[in-house]
Amino acid sequence: GGGVALTAALTGLVAGTVTITDSLTYTAAPDLRGIGKVLIRGEENERPVVRLSPNPWVFEGGGKDSVLTLEGLWMSGVDVVLKGEFAEVQLYCCTFDPGEDLDASGSVPLSVDNRPLAPTTLWIEGSIAKLTLRRSICGPIRALVKGTVTGTVVAMVLEDSIVQAVRTSTSGSFPEAITAAEAELSLTRSTILGRVATRRISASESILCGLANAAHAQSGCVRFCAYVDGSRLHQPYESVGIRERAAIFRSRRFGDPDYAQLSPLADREIISGEPGAGILAGAQDGSEIGAFAREKNPIKERGLRTKLNEFMPVGLTPVLIYVT
Repeated sequence: GGGVALTAALTGLVAGTVTITDSLTYTAAPDLRGIGKVLIRGEENERPVVRLSPNPWVFEGGGKDSVLTLEGLWMSGVDVVLKGEFAEVQLYCCTFDPGEDLDASGSVPLSVDNRPLAPTTLWIEGSIAKLTLRRSICGPIRALVKGTVTGTVVAMVLEDSIVQAVRTSTSGSFPEAITAAEAELSLTRSTILGRVATRRISASESILCGLANAAHAQSGCVRFCAYVDGSRLHQPYESVGIRERAAIFRSRRFGDPDYAQLSPLADREIISGEPGAGILAGAQDGSEIGAFAREKNPIKERGLRTKLNEFMPVGLTPVLIYVT
């Protein structure tokens, strides 16, 4: 029903499933504490928006067997805080709005109803054995270290996902997308727009578009990837180096139809790497690398061109029109 309808559904919830059956906007939701096994999901073909302000949405695990799963939700204008102890936190097909970069005046852009388009940050303030993002878009992921609060995550797994950090100050430094000093980060067909600092980094067919620093660089596996030259990684294989602000995407602005999609000239931004490795067709199967690798668009295009060459009438030249 939108509005405050989540309040009644979630108050006191420690175990069970809540399914949101519409695509309306929810402006209030209670914090969940003592979580056992909880699933909050949008129904198939629906896309509910949770838009709280100004307080964050807090989820507190109830122990080493606690599991929290969010599926098909769009979080906007609200940070998500994970406290307590979790065995696993899962984000499936979710959008945690990464916000917008500062405008020319150094201010955060506003939405049509005059609310700041600030990033939705996923804060880790408790202990998580495994954090999984699958087919999701997320703002910065941060393990909080402040005073007596130390957030830890042992394993962080990203598949077919995008994590982006935007500038929130005028310092000009490239922002940090993932900061979790104790985490073993595993990326598969994912795009990271921002810097990364974790314990270990393993990546396959992914793009690290910001300096990546693995504290233990003597282990891990980085294969068929693009990474910023100067990153601290373990022996990249069939991978390429790029500049930190390389223009390899059509758009970095969340909300654009071609957001995080590769530019046709992306391979021109390569400054180092093994012969034959690339970005546009750099995956193990010859597809592109990054969050859209599973779409197999380069493979489909090559197949289409082959058929067009076979069957086009003499004197006609095919023109492919790309859509987002």
